[in-house]
Amino acid sequence: MREVNVKFEEINYSWNPITGCLHMCSYCWARKFAKRLASMGVEPYKTHGFSPALAEWRLRQRIPNGRFIFVCVAGETLIDTINGPSEVKDVGVGDVILGLHGGFITPSTVIAKTVVETEVAYRIVTDSTEIICSPTHRMLTLRGYVAAKDLKVGDGVCVRLNKQRKNDKGDCESRLRCRDIKLGWERVREVEVEGSGEVLYDLTTTTHNYISNGIVSHNCDMSDMWGDWIPVEWIDKVLRVVRLKPRSKFFFLTKNPKRYLEFEDKFSGNVVLGVTLETNRDYKLTRAPPPRERYEAMVRLNWRWKAVVIEPILDFDEEFIDWIYNISPEIVYVGYDNYGNRLPEPKLEKTRILLEALEGITALRPKTIRKAWYEE
Repeated sequence: MREVNVKFEEINYSWNPITGCLHMCSYCWARKFAKRLASMGVEPYKTHGFSPALAEWRLRQRIPNGRFIFVCVAGETLIDTINGPSEVKDVGVGDVILGLHGGFITPSTVIAKTVVETEVAYRIVTDSTEIICSPTHRMLTLRGYVAAKDLKVGDGVCVRLNKQRKNDKGDCESRLRCRDIKLGWERVREVEVEGSGEVLYDLTTTTHNYISNGIVSHNCDMSDMWGDWIPVEWIDKVLRVVRLKPRSKFFFLTKNPKRYLEFEDKFSGNVVLGVTLETNRDYKLTRAPPPRERYEAMVRLNWRWKAVVIEPILDFDEEFIDWIYNISPEIVYVGYDNYGNRLPEPKLEKTRILLEALEGITALRPKTIRKAWYEE
């Protein structure tokens, strides 16, 4: 096996030319979100919905060298929080802000915050607002999520139309107000490159997006490019781009890792191969391969840089810890469901035991950790 040159880091920037999924997970937030994006005219969802599609134009996107963390905004940028606008530099982990879920504005929790200094910043001006951000900060447009550096004058950008006001009446009042927030499209008036040395901030949230200076910003796509339904030639096109970007690092994630085995000789040394493995039990909540099949494929996979995502975590048996050990991942993410699906999840104490066990065998990244819904 070739030497792998990946130094694993947090990856907050995403690039995915393949969209859509047929796993039909009962707890899938992405399907609802894609339907809403389609109704708003956003491609490729307008044309294909949540059916698998290859967005050829994304294969031609410029991809940043080095770490995928530069999806950021300036410190004075106003973030829509549950209690009104707040500068991003003052927003912290655990704060409740507003995000987009299923096409509607909803409360969202900040689970990570990154601070970086960039050599180049972009100033994007629309009809009613402007934002200073990194070149790779992505905004929702009629062409899908587009990085600032790829925006063009005249592009339609999704913005909050009505002004958000301060609110001191608590979460219940705030949730009611979320339903009154209206989104719409504004034209990009200016795209300018700013000077160097700008300190920028990025937030990772439970809805995977946030509203910055009134503009909907997002840092992930929704698909499983390794599903059995994806043609080999689509995957080959993606891997060809990956091989041409050796200084960039790519994190793949799937519920169908046996397809990794078909491409082992085509992976370059800048990829991390991940699997979503919520439990060792088969709850039949999805059409994806059952957990044991995913586990066995990851054990067979002859690749050093592997990752396991236990999200949303479901109740498990003791052998689940052995599974993770046998997969030998470099990193494991663990988190509870964020969308109120009332899944068969473990009690908090059981999850803490799992986390303690995993700390001894891998790098651990806890995300949303809370009591099970039935413990409240």
